[in-house]
Amino acid sequence: MQHKLDLVQDSIGQVVELTWSYSLWWALVNKNDRTHNRSVIEAYPNYFRASVFALQQSFFISANRLFDEQPKSASLTKLVKDLSATNQVLYTALQRRLQAEEPTLQKILLLRHNVYGHRSKKISPGDAFKKAGIQPKEMKSVVGLAHEIVIELAVELGGLSRSVLEDKFKRCAEDVSDEARRIIDVLK
Repeated sequence: MQHKLDLVQDSIGQVVELTWSYSLWWALVNKNDRTHNRSVIEAYPNYFRASVFALQQSFFISANRLFDEQPKSASLTKLVKDLSATNQVLYTALQRRLQAEEPTLQKILLLRHNVYGHRSKKISPGDAFKKAGIQPKEMKSVVGLAHEIVIELAVELGGLSRSVLEDKFKRCAEDVSDEARRIIDVLK
């Protein structure tokens, strides 16, 4: 069994991956950047379609893994549940945050189970997306929730610095978006 601090450290890495997936996906699909970068996107359509698909898939798989409720999983959800024995106040606060995002987490689960982790025979990918009705702002909110929870766990279990982790997550989101814009500018 892994030590809880090791699980938190691993979770930090997974949250960075989630942040990269969302931030880079958003840099490629948001209306302002798509309009500005139309000539490059049209010149390399397969590359950009494949990239958007891969980033979206990565987001849904990573988010589901981080918030998996299976008892044997090494997820943020499981680490929060384990807090109930040591810090009831923090446990209660984080459980409330998880509950507030439950509708969005269920949308992610639906897409993971029917489109990305498995392909459903009962519902097409397009219909699964329509049924989920997930919006980019909800995806961004899940990234923020992952940041918030992993930072609280890291501070509580490992004595890690809140400000260092907040800066790390902020920088990784900004850096990957900026790098995408610079690469597209080179291709213009």
